[in-house]
Amino acid sequence: HDDETLLMLTISDITKSKAIEAELVRAKETHSKVEEIVHIGNWDWDILTGDLYWTDEIYRIFGRQPQEFDATYDAFLETIHPDDKQNVIDAVNSSVTDADAAYSIEHRLVHPDGNIRTVYEQGKVYRNDNGDPIRMIGTVHDITERKETEIELEKYRQNLEKLVDERTQELSDAQDELVRKERLTTLGQLTATVSHELRNPLGAMKPSLYILQKKSDLSDEKVATAIERIDRNITRCDHIIDELLDFTRINDLDLMSTKLDDWLFNLVNELPIHPDIKLNCEPGVNDMELNLDQERLRRAIINVVDNGVQAMLNEPE
Repeated sequence: HDDETLLMLTISDITKSKAIEAELVRAKETHSKVEEIVHIGNWDWDILTGDLYWTDEIYRIFGRQPQEFDATYDAFLETIHPDDKQNVIDAVNSSVTDADAAYSIEHRLVHPDGNIRTVYEQGKVYRNDNGDPIRMIGTVHDITERKETEIELEKYRQNLEKLVDERTQELSDAQDELVRKERLTTLGQLTATVSHELRNPLGAMKPSLYILQKKSDLSDEKVATAIERIDRNITRCDHIIDELLDFTRINDLDLMSTKLDDWLFNLVNELPIHPDIKLNCEPGVNDMELNLDQERLRRAIINVVDNGVQAMLNEPE
């Protein structure tokens, strides 16, 4: 200046601003680390320009490297599982068009390697003074592990309920069996007593009947028929007593593979049938083989036939 060269220096103290800058950098790093720890990313969408900002964690959640590409709404939609995409689009549109509709949705993502993750998203739409949507901010939370745990817990709960139901049924069956056995025991004791009391008079009737047969005129048809009827009913009473005693005994079934047609035919043909009654046996089950307790089924069939014969003879019980 005025043929003199001058040097002017301006010195500013930026210690505070550098400290603030360092704190901001530290805060950003801390925020990023926290996001990475809790698997929650943040996004900021400028609805007017379409610009979308993702934090690094969102890229990681979506299976990408942080800031791998410029985030856009269309790029976001491409990461969504095809079966969930329309639900997400509808949820976004609803929150943008309806000020009272909150953006909250759970959906699946598909990573570039095909891995499927589950996320939970929340967002809020900001509007200008006219109520027009201008900005939307939200979070993405990776809840894959939690969902898998929930699924495993649900499977465990269902299995536990099944085990409880099965155990309850077992206890109920055991209780019913115990009651049944107690009743059978009581019935067995009563049957044994009654059977003993009945067999005594029946035992006395047999020799008395024998004497009547010897002393009676059996050429008289009415007398012979009456004596034969008495003898048959004494035998029947003995048989009923045997059946009652057998019913109260708790025995396992003696199952044998049996050709039902042949076995039933032979059994029926061996039964003593009243001469006035004709019995036809036509099983017709085509040589079917069944596992059955032959002795118990034999008794049941004898009872059926005997009851039928008695009914046809119209004899008083």
